[in-house]
Amino acid sequence: MLDRMKRVFEIPGIDFAEARWEHFRVNKIHLRNREKMAYESENLSGNVRVLVNGNWVFVSFCGLNIGNIEDRVQGAIKTAKSLRNGYRKVARSNTAKEELRYSVKRGLENVSMTEKMQLLLEYNSILVDDLKERSDITYSDHIIERQYCNSEDTEITEETNQISLTIVAIAKEGIDVEESRDYIAVRDFACIEQLSRWTQEIGLRARKQLGAKGLKRDMYSVILDPSLASCVVHEAVGHMSEADEVLSKTTYRDLIAPNRKIGIEQLNVVDDGTIHELVSSCKYDDEGVRTDKTYIIKGGYVSSCLQSRETAAESNTKLTGNARALDCRFPPLVRMWTTYIEPNDWTIEEMIRSTQRGIYAKTKREGRLGSNARFTVWAQEGFLIQHGEIRERIKGVVISEDVLKCLSSIEAIASDLTFFSDPCGKYDQFPLICTRGSPHLKLETASVGT
Repeated sequence: MLDRMKRVFEIPGIDFAEARWEHFRVNKIHLRNREKMAYESENLSGNVRVLVNGNWVFVSFCGLNIGNIEDRVQGAIKTAKSLRNGYRKVARSNTAKEELRYSVKRGLENVSMTEKMQLLLEYNSILVDDLKERSDITYSDHIIERQYCNSEDTEITEETNQISLTIVAIAKEGIDVEESRDYIAVRDFACIEQLSRWTQEIGLRARKQLGAKGLKRDMYSVILDPSLASCVVHEAVGHMSEADEVLSKTTYRDLIAPNRKIGIEQLNVVDDGTIHELVSSCKYDDEGVRTDKTYIIKGGYVSSCLQSRETAAESNTKLTGNARALDCRFPPLVRMWTTYIEPNDWTIEEMIRSTQRGIYAKTKREGRLGSNARFTVWAQEGFLIQHGEIRERIKGVVISEDVLKCLSSIEAIASDLTFFSDPCGKYDQFPLICTRGSPHLKLETASVGT
């Protein structure tokens, strides 16, 4: 397949070209209370992307029959050449030739749909039968084969699994309704088989929030657990460091200016595509560039942005290997891999004892970054802290703050670094799995409440 697509690279006048082909075999299961649904699908697709006269040409197709792909690309190139010369260019990378496979305890090839359904019904029973709650469970797995090549003579093949599971529990008492949810993404089905306790914790979390008091919005000291802290890192630091966003938005460009002091000396924020035991990692990005460990913030100062070939060329900086595409329907964008805060030496107990009036916020529900460089995160659980002790359980814990103010407000970083995987959206490309990580964080002050 790629041999045929590579003929496009021989077309005269091309500055850079790449071709990609993917084969997806997909299983999905959805359980809602006692209702169940399952289906299987298979998809083959590919694309060719060409840079000519400073303009991008992108042609995608579905199925094995790529038809007159060369004619289609030739036609698109002719159109691009008729336009005014564009400004786009790409940074060059080393040639790579590699076959990528990942070791797992239990691959998807040996797990039947029946076995998957039975396992999920057991998890559903924990919520519906044991805890008497409503449930919503969504399972998806992909067996993926990818091939990539470009005009730099790079050729990469990859075979991998991608498995995701979302569990939602809804508890009700009178008119009080509480929802709890969590998400996991892995390569190894063996990890999915060990989630009974995790499922129970989701259900119990919803039940425990019933009857919790509401919180009036005010300024508080805030302790964020790793789930919420990592969401802040993803939304407030990760997205703002994506170079295509930095180059197109003045607000982001000013905040993420190189060498700007943005936090305490102990604040180090990293994006890393090389942690290969995590599902959101790969040795190469979707432009054939080797992934790396990139410090976005180092020692409290802005260090780097995340780059694609195009943004690295435009900003005259080194490649970081952060170009990712959801699938062959889309060209790659600058995206995160695994973004996290490096741990320090505080403990959660020390953080609580040092807080006179504050909030302990736990478990991410949702996070969002606005175009005005202000982020909002919603917590599933909250606790009032008074005089160094946790008091009562609260609800309506929504933290909304200016990014720079939040980062400069971090006064303590714990040692308990924990990672979480999440589907992430950018423009139309959702859900692309990213990983976020953080230890507990303590903010000196932040706006919290409904």
